[in-house]
Amino acid sequence: MQQPLRPMTGERHLANLRQLTFGGENAEAYFSPDGRQLIFQSTRDGAACDQIYTMDLDGRNVRLVSTGRGVTTCSFFFPDGRNFIYSSTHGASPDCPPRPDVSRG
Repeated sequence: MQQPLRPMTGERHLANLRQLTFGGENAEAYFSPDGRQLIFQSTRDGAACDQIYTMDLDGRNVRLVSTGRGVTTCSFFFPDGRNFIYSSTHGASPDCPPRPDVSRG
């Protein structure tokens, strides 16, 4: 297990910080209703575009829960903690859509 991150000197609100994800791009993590898991989007494991994963709060048991096709985002657990919802482009195409051109802002 990784060492806790040290908060900035004088920080009073955050304690016991721990980095759970390594590699890829990881975003939009949300807790399960029981607080035991996270659901998040990531480009880990060689994914060409974001997919949805779950993991235990200690960083173990990372599991792909989306289809692996298209790009996925905006995942969230239902109150039962077993089911979840996310958005995906795989209904239109199994390929990753082109990245937006951000050259002009």
